[in-house]
Amino acid sequence: MATSVTQLPSGQVEIGFLGGTFSGYIRENESKESTADLEYIQDEDANDAIAVVSNPGVRFTVDGVVKSGTSLPTKGATVTYASASYIVESISARSTNKVRRFSMTLYKPTNTTWTATAG
Repeated sequence: MATSVTQLPSGQVEIGFLGGTFSGYIRENESKESTADLEYIQDEDANDAIAVVSNPGVRFTVDGVVKSGTSLPTKGATVTYASASYIVESISARSTNKVRRFSMTLYKPTNTTWTATAG
């Protein structure tokens, strides 16, 4: 996984990961998962006949350090990452006398539902 670091004119550092960047944060780790609700409809012989996939999306969890002068978004806010908008599902912060760490979960629904005939 490639990580890029760019010094911005404002003195903040922009860190890039997973194909995107967040300004004002230092990423320590992240995870990405695809999400969806699955429903299997069975035929009269109790075999899975149809799979219904709904609410698909992508969920990122990012942990890191907040740079000085940067505020964290709030739950429910929209942030842009890699040219796409994500909803802040959850965010927590903890401070020590040296740094402020955060954990943030972002979600992007794909607004698609489809069905497939099971095998």
